[in-house]
Amino acid sequence: MLKKDDIRDLGTEIRRMRKEMGMTLEALAEELDTDFRMISRYENGQVEMGAVMYRKLVQLYEQKTMEAALLQQIRKLSPQNRLALETIVSSLARS
Repeated sequence: MLKKDDIRDLGTEIRRMRKEMGMTLEALAEELDTDFRMISRYENGQVEMGAVMYRKLVQLYEQKTMEAALLQQIRKLSPQNRLALETIVSSLARS
């Protein structure tokens, strides 16, 4: 069991992660298969997030940050390289 201050700090981190992903309470709740009010309680340090739920959040965060980094790299590609990448992705999607 975490101390009250630790639960509040964890809640602050949960809020930071959600905002960094650009998600609303409702969107995050849907992704984590819970209610937005529960996400709010976690963020406000009213309740402690369980290990399974926290693992889901971290996995989602990693996925979203990897997607954002990949999109950033794609935007840096030349138009020719971007077209080549789109062709590769399209062919993989059809397989």
